[in-house]
Amino acid sequence: MTKFIKAFFKYGLIIALIFSVCLSYSNFTFAEEGQPTEAQVKAAFIYNFGKFVEWPADRMGGKYFVIGVYNDDDFAQVLTEIVSGKFLHEKPILIKQFSRIEDITGCHILFVGYSAKDYLAELLNRAYKSPILMVGDMQDFANRGGMINFRMVGNYMRFEINVNAVQKTGLKMSSQLLKLAIVIK
Repeated sequence: MTKFIKAFFKYGLIIALIFSVCLSYSNFTFAEEGQPTEAQVKAAFIYNFGKFVEWPADRMGGKYFVIGVYNDDDFAQVLTEIVSGKFLHEKPILIKQFSRIEDITGCHILFVGYSAKDYLAELLNRAYKSPILMVGDMQDFANRGGMINFRMVGNYMRFEINVNAVQKTGLKMSSQLLKLAIVIK
């Protein structure tokens, strides 16, 4: 019974945290004063995605948990503010900015925005080989092979997960995260 209670509190707390982040950051109009910006919400989601994905053991070496941002300096700044002092998988988080695809190395998560739409095939190829959890913010990102895509549904921030793309990289995603997503196969 003790193991059950410990597991319930551990996973129950994790599920409650995800739900609270999803609900508190998604049930508002982004224009309201005093509310988090859309970029802050996305940054918080990315941080929480990292908690619910398991990377192969050989990818978890190194001193930092690295979140990369491709061609979006403003978002990199917001993400840096949100994750400052935080850890993922017992490692301090380091934000790296990339302006060239060939420089993208050593990331656990890579965020790509709309400006990367013309380079998506190259970015995905790099992510599949590494493995990198690629999170995007563009129409049809998940349908085109991206792993997690942000999507506005009315005034609500939602996210899509392409399960096949995640499996292709060798990453393992928590069922709790999949329950909150719009799943694309």
